[in-house]
Amino acid sequence: MERMYLSYHIYDYGEHNEYEEIKILGICSSEQEASKAIELAANAKSDK
Repeated sequence: MERMYLSYHIYDYGEHNEYEEIKILGICSSEQEASKAIELAANAKSDK
């Protein structure tokens, strides 16, 4: 059986953080690829 790595981001929003949003960053076949997806998402967020 092959391993898969799910990368995701969770954040709360709303006036009192009463809502939660989960965003899938990627499903990867290696831990290195999952780390790259996380890094890309972090860089994209800092560019805004």
